[in-house]
Amino acid sequence: MAHNLRKRKMQDADSEELQEPLLGHDADRARMSEPEDTAHGSSRALVPHSINRLDWEELWRVLWGNCCEGFAGILATISSCLAPLLPFGRRQQKLTVLQEERLQDLRERCQVPFDAENSHHMDALQVLWDVAFPGQPWEGLQAERWTDMGWQRNDPSSDFRGAGLIALQNHLFMARERPELFQQLLHKTEGQRADWEYPFAVAGINLTFMLQEVMDLRDRRVGSLVTDRLPASAPGQAFLGLLQQAQDAFEQIYCMAFQVLEREWLAMRASYMDFPSVMKRVQHSLERALSAQPTSMRQLQQLLSLP
Repeated sequence: MAHNLRKRKMQDADSEELQEPLLGHDADRARMSEPEDTAHGSSRALVPHSINRLDWEELWRVLWGNCCEGFAGILATISSCLAPLLPFGRRQQKLTVLQEERLQDLRERCQVPFDAENSHHMDALQVLWDVAFPGQPWEGLQAERWTDMGWQRNDPSSDFRGAGLIALQNHLFMARERPELFQQLLHKTEGQRADWEYPFAVAGINLTFMLQEVMDLRDRRVGSLVTDRLPASAPGQAFLGLLQQAQDAFEQIYCMAFQVLEREWLAMRASYMDFPSVMKRVQHSLERALSAQPTSMRQLQQLLSLP
């Protein structure tokens, strides 16, 4: 997988903070170069890659699942858009002191860019190296081994511009709190895998970025972080409630989102170019589950159909 990923030509990020997640334009350009029957169709993202008489049951299951998820995504989007227009009594107008503190802390962490000159940031990156490559001596910021973890090049600092330091913190949270899940996702140990897999590290950055949008912490229209208003969408309001229950609510939902990504990836029998389509399915699943206003992490886990 790492060898294949190294073959891909990556772009340089021109801005200090990306206004959109990684991989999107790369995959779009690749599709434009495909034959017309695949570049303009959605079959490669929605049905198994090889279909024969034994696959009809799987085909109908996938098609039905996509139809249900599509309608659920539409409803979640409508709910998010209408939330600010709801009557006063239907919206949470005042946060508890604990919610205010935790929301402010999260917003401040979301605004911190990764800085290779900051010794604390580099120490955190070295911890990630030790978890990903146990027993391997630290090789610094620039090393070919980083691509084995799923970074786009041998220097992960440029990828961090997609979501900042919090993306690194999310990786470390999973490695510390969910070590088995971290190793499973990193090494792709479950299910039948594609020859070209999604890059683990960059997928985490995309999920971090996407969660900020789902929770109404980032303005989808311009891509910038929101600091002057409370989350008003249905998923954002639900997140505020979960933040009251758990200080690490954002990180816990990040782990759940990664599990949903893995599940959808395997269910779609996806390959590298299907990554944007899989991410959309993950986003719809999260928006639908959060729009149901879960009152606990366990309830959100159940809504996402996670073990």
